[in-house]
Amino acid sequence: MSPTPYINFGVSLYWPLGVKEPKGPNITIAAIAGTYWARQIADRLGARLLEANSYSQLLHLVQSGHVQAVLMATDVFQKIITTREVSQELQGREVTTVPLHVVINRRYAALMPALDLAINALIADGTVTATLFPAQ
Repeated sequence: MSPTPYINFGVSLYWPLGVKEPKGPNITIAAIAGTYWARQIADRLGARLLEANSYSQLLHLVQSGHVQAVLMATDVFQKIITTREVSQELQGREVTTVPLHVVINRRYAALMPALDLAINALIADGTVTATLFPAQ
């Protein structure tokens, strides 16, 4: 049994403004290295995936034309464009949502029902949202 996800975050595909959305098997998209969901989305889109080590590198790849688009958590992209200069405007669309779960060791499996209740209580009372997205 897996606990309730404590948040579902949107993942969007971003590409240069004024360009049609990249589609088809010959496109290359980039995402932050190590994100399991990026591989799944790239496979679903039929795209080749290039992994970047930082958000700066990711933006450089799409702005320089080395990749046709980038995959990024929608909230992360919104924060980046408000805190950094982005030399080329990008457009995007949300392609999926990804659930985030607390992962625990099997030896603590008996605690899963209590953990699930606690997560649901923290979601219901707004603690999760207040903690992850504090007021600016």
